[in-house]
Amino acid sequence: MKKTASNLIKNLLMAVFLFLFSIFINRSITFDVHSLGESMQIYSKNFPSSQDVLQPQRFLLPFLGKVLNLDIQILNLFFLFSFLFLISVLFNLKTNYMNSFLISLSLCSTMVVQFHINFGGYPDILSYLMLLIVYFYKEKKFIPYFLFFLALITKETVIFTALFFLSIKEISKYKFLISIAFYFPFYLFLSNGIYDIYYYLDPLVKDIFYWINQSKKYIVLGYFSSIKYLWILIFSFFILENKKMIPVYFLIFGISLQFFFGGDTTRFISFIFLAVIFIVDNFDLRKFQPINFIILILNIITVKYYVFAYGNLLKVNESKLSFFDIYQYLDSLKSSF
Repeated sequence: MKKTASNLIKNLLMAVFLFLFSIFINRSITFDVHSLGESMQIYSKNFPSSQDVLQPQRFLLPFLGKVLNLDIQILNLFFLFSFLFLISVLFNLKTNYMNSFLISLSLCSTMVVQFHINFGGYPDILSYLMLLIVYFYKEKKFIPYFLFFLALITKETVIFTALFFLSIKEISKYKFLISIAFYFPFYLFLSNGIYDIYYYLDPLVKDIFYWINQSKKYIVLGYFSSIKYLWILIFSFFILENKKMIPVYFLIFGISLQFFFGGDTTRFISFIFLAVIFIVDNFDLRKFQPINFIILILNIITVKYYVFAYGNLLKVNESKLSFFDIYQYLDSLKSSF
């Protein structure tokens, strides 16, 4: 009992530190809503009315805001803390505290975490939290399938992680597909905003690569910007544990399919955090501790890139702390040849 209480306190303290570290790295925190987040806030205030709402199919976050009478960005910050707490719990169960700390800090210096501190009101962090719980409870009979459904009504692009979960042996394929099938009527009925299904599908009639062509300028940088140098960890296990990494192959393939339907590159690929979770859960990382330390340093000093629709690049909160512009460096290197 004492050990359980001690572990809970350690995980809570670690989550608090990670949250504060995320703000420090970002150099600020927002309590306001932005862009599509403004539409979500309107949805929350007027719920269940979806008039003038851009994406009414994403209704779980606005619904919670309405029920709890809270601004959705305040809720998002709570969900972000919960996400960091659950990561602390999972990592501390699977690896030593130093590795857990290093990888968690590295994740906090990427757009997986940083996006929600900069751009308020988006439903992404709630969907990440749901997916993390799905993975955490993947052996349970009911919880993961219900929570995947909740993740879908939070943000429909969660569907692109389905191949990852279906390739995990503990997941019941039948139950998982049932949860997806149960979601589709909700999507078809509620997807009547500006960004409905036809908004994405109609341009593909003339050109199947329409959306990909819109975003191709910074598409590689968009992949990188999601988790920065944590890709080193993923590629290392591609080499060392090729067959055991099959779920990660499916994850990358699945989330990459999003480029056929839109262009928010960094946010699309940020689902890759599930690959980091998978690696910590399944492999021995003791020998990787020095590499994880290097990854953390590189993630801190490298500019925070955000690649969004369509083919646009934003460097978020540039500061002396994040002084290394790898994109500019590689671009100038390429120009010199």
